[in-house]
Amino acid sequence: VGARRFARYRFALPVELAPGYHGLRIETGDDWADAEIRLIVAPRIGYRPEAIEHGGRAWGPGTVLPAVRSARNWGIGDFTDLTRLVELWAELGAGIVDIGPLHALSCDESERVDLHAPSSRLFSSALYLDIETIPDFAACPAAVELVHSPLFQAQLRALRTADLVSYGAVASAKRETLDLLYRCFREQHLDRGTERGNAFRAFRTAGGESLWRHSVFEALAEHLSGESSAATGWQDWPAAYRDPRSPEVAAFAAAHREQVELFQYLQWQTDQQLAGAGQRSWELGLGVGICAELALGPEAGGAEVWASPELYARGVRVGTPPDASNPGGEVWPIAAPIPGRLREAGYAPWIAVLRRNMQATGALRLDRIPGLRALLWVPPGGAPADGAWVHYPFGDLLGVLALESHRNRCLAIGEDLGPLPARVSSALDRVGIFSYRLLCLEKDVNGELPPLAALPERSLVAFAAPPLPPLADYWQGLDLDLCARLGLYTSERSRGDQVIARAQDQAQLLVALEREGVLPEGATVHPVSFPEMTPDLVRAIHRFLGRSPALLATLRLEDIVGQTGGLGAATDNSAPPAWRLRLALDLE
Repeated sequence: VGARRFARYRFALPVELAPGYHGLRIETGDDWADAEIRLIVAPRIGYRPEAIEHGGRAWGPGTVLPAVRSARNWGIGDFTDLTRLVELWAELGAGIVDIGPLHALSCDESERVDLHAPSSRLFSSALYLDIETIPDFAACPAAVELVHSPLFQAQLRALRTADLVSYGAVASAKRETLDLLYRCFREQHLDRGTERGNAFRAFRTAGGESLWRHSVFEALAEHLSGESSAATGWQDWPAAYRDPRSPEVAAFAAAHREQVELFQYLQWQTDQQLAGAGQRSWELGLGVGICAELALGPEAGGAEVWASPELYARGVRVGTPPDASNPGGEVWPIAAPIPGRLREAGYAPWIAVLRRNMQATGALRLDRIPGLRALLWVPPGGAPADGAWVHYPFGDLLGVLALESHRNRCLAIGEDLGPLPARVSSALDRVGIFSYRLLCLEKDVNGELPPLAALPERSLVAFAAPPLPPLADYWQGLDLDLCARLGLYTSERSRGDQVIARAQDQAQLLVALEREGVLPEGATVHPVSFPEMTPDLVRAIHRFLGRSPALLATLRLEDIVGQTGGLGAATDNSAPPAWRLRLALDLE
């Protein structure tokens, strides 16, 4: 080709390679150039914990961490609450605690928070830090004085009693305190070269370029938001700051060294507190442990994309095509990775994301796992109808997932809700990736609730999960009323179709409960006298789920406490209700 010669060889490796990452170098010994590539050898099947082998099963609670309410947190669930959840449910015999995404978030004064479109999946949110258990807190008189002051305590009481998470107010309270902790840490440890200071330096070194870029992004975002309220993502920054490798970014980092170091310090603390929760789950013998969720992709304007913009198609977003239930389709704020760039990088970005999210967890639930095979790319400014499907190296990505699940001893669960192409379903089954099944969405080819026996053994089942409504709201159709108030139906007829479909789903569920002999006494399957969503009916639905062949099951904390009626109150801004609603009861 042109002035260059190419040769292609086909050969068998001379040795049997164990699963792992290998370097393959071909030395020609003549005038041909040597070649070197990464060779990834995947195990035949993904990791499966001993607790669910040989007939074992596991169950436990499910929610999202921000929703957890306690008498001591600062208005949002934190890592100490997560540890307490693990302890409480271990006493009841649970083997899994499903806690949702823990990624670093994009958050500003407008409270635009979406746990499924995080700023970065490579780091956790500092909003989940328990400030008062950080070792530097007790040793920092300024922080102790601030937190114990009457005004600050009044702010905490307001945050704790609120029914909705106020991300901006929580971030402000925690950040004010964390600034003080970092200064004390610098004076008492970094400047003096103590063992604790050296531990932080080791963490910073191990974090390398990835941690540095994330921290620089956070410092830049904070600096630029103070200059202009219009900057909503890095694409709106001055051109010199849009490239993480630019001299201007390096100069900013040097001039704001302590600010960058502060964000490295925050990630050090999130790592330690999340690891502590994971360690506690292992100490208490949870068969699976903490189950976190991996978002499909990062927000286009966030830190993960800014740090590696070459991996993503510029301006392109990911979405879903129009269909009968959603005539307009959807466009998500998620960036679209370029398939060839992933392969050229030896899948290093995919490996890094998996390792980060498997470190302290016993299971990882991947949002919309069919997206590993194909994504609908929506062009800049376009609608879903303008999009096109772009395919990804599905087999390679699944192979890396299986390999990392073994290396981290972490069960992989794929959210495969709804009908799947046969190729996707067979690939997941072949690699041993667990399925995720929600009873409220289960339908066979005739649109009916399938029999329990049809649920796969290798699956995690639940009635519903965030961002779907709690069971009581679902039963009353409050989520359908909310969609009507927000103008999400294209016509009155489409709204009516959804109402009728919901009634049919309820009737099918009641008939199934009756068939299994778990319908509560006095309840009826007849639509003229549908039963109310009572504690007995909640128990019956979960008893019904427990009779499925599935090896894993979770029940939502919101359903246990009978939470209802909060959806309307959570729509006062652009944050999805599921990410703002707090549990009706404290953990205590």
